[in-house]
Amino acid sequence: MKENLKLAYFNMTFQNDDFKIREASNDDAVEILDLIKISFKSYVKNNKYNKNQIENSALKEDYYEVQNDIGKNIVFIIEKFDNKNKIVGTLRLELKEKNGYLLKRFAILPEYQNQGLGTAIFKIAEQYVKDRKGAFVYLYSSLENHSLIKFYTKLGFECKKIDVNKGYRRGHWFKKYYYRY
Repeated sequence: MKENLKLAYFNMTFQNDDFKIREASNDDAVEILDLIKISFKSYVKNNKYNKNQIENSALKEDYYEVQNDIGKNIVFIIEKFDNKNKIVGTLRLELKEKNGYLLKRFAILPEYQNQGLGTAIFKIAEQYVKDRKGAFVYLYSSLENHSLIKFYTKLGFECKKIDVNKGYRRGHWFKKYYYRY
């Protein structure tokens, strides 16, 4: 059961644009789905392996699955304020075993990457995990994209395993937190 999230909205300015990080609502599902489809296409496009054999569940996700995640898990979004209020980034946290969280569907629209937005939304998610005494966060990500490798390493993740079960080289990344109980 998802707890009620009492999280203040985080307003910020990057490169003279105003953004807000907030928890997603069901009204955001269509726009989140579109963002995911655009962002995760690079897994197929930038891949050295047989593009027909790549399994990427993000590209197969539908509107109802996004709504289900919004209802069950924590979904954060970055919203850009202009005349249209556009969602430019998202990530999801799912509580898993041993007080660990799976970080999934982490995406920033390509034209908004390398501006600090991914780091900003991750820091909000990380604080959420720490506030709940989470032991670790883990994620799966392509090892074909060197920018992603650098980004996750900068955030403190370590690649612990590599597989090709989904048709591309994929890393299993971990970040541990230590607490005294």
